[in-house]
Amino acid sequence: MDFSNEAIKIFSAAYPDITFRQVQESTQRVFEMLRSGQVETAVTTSDMSDDGITSTIVLDEPMYVMIPSVFGFEGCGSVRMEELAGLPLITQTEGYGISRLINSFYEKAGIHPGRVRKVQEQESITIQAINDYGIGFLPESVANSQVPRTMFGAVNSTPIPVTDSFCRRQVYLTLRNERKHTQSIDGFLDYLCSFGRFATERSRFPEPEEVTVTGHYTLKL
Repeated sequence: MDFSNEAIKIFSAAYPDITFRQVQESTQRVFEMLRSGQVETAVTTSDMSDDGITSTIVLDEPMYVMIPSVFGFEGCGSVRMEELAGLPLITQTEGYGISRLINSFYEKAGIHPGRVRKVQEQESITIQAINDYGIGFLPESVANSQVPRTMFGAVNSTPIPVTDSFCRRQVYLTLRNERKHTQSIDGFLDYLCSFGRFATERSRFPEPEEVTVTGHYTLKL
């Protein structure tokens, strides 16, 4: 949702006459909606390529972790997954892409978290980590973007990079092969790819003033 929300916010400011119907669902439910034609476009954290569906990766980035000060990681420039064993974890409800991704980190590291607190909204992970309920993972682009940076500064907290090579988040643009083609839709999909390239190259989401408003909805990189 962080990728979708930031992309749509900037796009809508430039093209207020174009409206969106945005839905957040579990990974399985998104796949079912694509297969049935209820939705034609999805932003996903996994490759859903199948008969009639194509996923294209638009962002591949490392993950960071918010660690409450009570656990004594202040001043650390980075952290390894094995150092997080047994610490309380804040994650998203089962069935969502971020939940599955975080679970995979622990499995690959061969460790287990301590107490697990599950939240419905992805954004709540960061908020609850800041309030010392447990550690929370967040993507590099989120950690380095304007609103989270302001939030972290207010509580003197800094996200720490996780050095394990498998601790990464991929974002896919997943489309039905048989879908509508209009200037607005195709232009928006091109814009989403540019948005992902910007986040990959700059390690953050773009700010509105960094977007070039043209008929093809391109980002100024």
